[in-house]
Amino acid sequence: NTHENKVRSTSHFVRSTKKKLQSLKSDIDDMEQRKRQGQERIDKLHKVLKIMDQIDAASLENDLASSTSDTSFSNDKVQSLIEDLGDTFSAEEISSLKFYEVLLPSLLGPMVERRLQMWNPIMDDPSVTKRLVQSTLAVASRKGKHNDTPECVATKSSMFV
Repeated sequence: NTHENKVRSTSHFVRSTKKKLQSLKSDIDDMEQRKRQGQERIDKLHKVLKIMDQIDAASLENDLASSTSDTSFSNDKVQSLIEDLGDTFSAEEISSLKFYEVLLPSLLGPMVERRLQMWNPIMDDPSVTKRLVQSTLAVASRKGKHNDTPECVATKSSMFV
């Protein structure tokens, strides 16, 4: 009878230990998955910071160039950086971050404001005004895409309203 109790007790201990081992393995897998996701987020944020720094540098370049020439944006570089920034996020992240309604206008707003401060509609040639307006609208647009998409409309209306 005592021997049977010892065998039963040992068998129960082995089964219990196996369940705990499986649970611990599952916890380890979950933690490794969360660690990977955390590292992906960190990498994504580093990329976003790098792109935002490049946008700032391009904006500064544009400011320096505009003080010597005209008040239009150097669209290609800024647009390319904006597209890179948008491509960094998933569709779900773009929606939750309100990328087109809040984030993008907050990045572009100061650039547009600086351009408008330099603009003199009475003294400037009409071609300068036309370039300013076109370049301002173009920088809020997506290259190769329809510019009447809700995203583009939201960006433009957020920037100018």
